[in-house]
Amino acid sequence: MGMHFGLLVARTTVDGLKSGFSKIWPKHEFARSHKGFKTFDEALEWAASHEKFVSAAERSLENPGSQVHLFYQDGAWAVMTDFTYTLAGNEKALARLSADLGAALGIVIESAGGTAMFAYCENGNLVRSVAYMDGDMRVHGKPIPEEAKLEKDIFYMDEVEQLMQAFGLTPFGDDAIAPRMEAWELIDRTDYEALRRERAKR
Repeated sequence: MGMHFGLLVARTTVDGLKSGFSKIWPKHEFARSHKGFKTFDEALEWAASHEKFVSAAERSLENPGSQVHLFYQDGAWAVMTDFTYTLAGNEKALARLSADLGAALGIVIESAGGTAMFAYCENGNLVRSVAYMDGDMRVHGKPIPEEAKLEKDIFYMDEVEQLMQAFGLTPFGDDAIAPRMEAWELIDRTDYEALRRERAKR
């Protein structure tokens, strides 16, 4: 069985994470929301049915796309799902988020593509990152205590689960999370037409 998810995690409350997110990604507008889920699958189904796909070529301020992210409190951590992987995998943005919130962690696992990564930041600095892609492993910084029981020279499905456990995070997909989940549609207000014009000039 494969694993496919991205998580953006910060040592704060859900409200604190939402506020920090808006500061780092100001062009993502919070729109429709829902809570009161009974199962994790129910939350995923709501997310899938309330986001709007618009291809990059057709996106504009008048025709924005949207994605639904799930927010929940998990002990001392606030968690946001990211099925695009672009937010959780953005080390510079994670570092900026940690500057405001103290600590931020991004985790991505896409077993269909043979890829897994994590990045941990504190007080505005990237402390540690590991990226494993089709047998190639790239690392930055010294191992953190939460890696102590992980296998060396690999970071994949088992290691993702062990790392989450070491940080005190509930396994992804656990129904125990569902009742405290908030699903939020985020509309991407990026001016893609301006970006396309700028790229055309290069």
